[in-house]
Amino acid sequence: MKYTFIFLAFSSLCFSQTYEDLEKITSVETFKRFVIEEGYEKLNDNVNPKVIAYGKAAPVNFGDKVNYVNVAFYYQTEEENRSWRFVFYNFISNDYRNLFNYVKAECEFSEIIERKGLNDPTDIIEFAVYNCDGIGKLGFAKSKGAGFVHYFSKK
Repeated sequence: MKYTFIFLAFSSLCFSQTYEDLEKITSVETFKRFVIEEGYEKLNDNVNPKVIAYGKAAPVNFGDKVNYVNVAFYYQTEEENRSWRFVFYNFISNDYRNLFNYVKAECEFSEIIERKGLNDPTDIIEFAVYNCDGIGKLGFAKSKGAGFVHYFSKK
């Protein structure tokens, strides 16, 4: 089943995520705790069993499809082991912009890293990556109207 992602302008949907919240994600358990406490639900039909996916549902669904405003992934693959990613589909939310502005001001730019899209492996996403004390490498990208925040685990 594919999930339809919609863009909603309801200010009550804003996901209040801060840099301090991201620093607390140090394992699959702390990732799960964070997304569950923020109102995400587990997505069971993920295309890759080594990627744990959670979505924050919109209050309005169209037809029989569930619509998500934010999605979070925790990677247990060989290439991305212990990395995680948040995707912000809610264009009214300032979380992506606020996080990106904070990281640009407080962290040092490192490099550009390309990653494949999860649902479409032909979709290449370029991340501007910053080294941040206390957390490591955080990447930011925009693709198809969504904002991406990706933690690149230490190998």
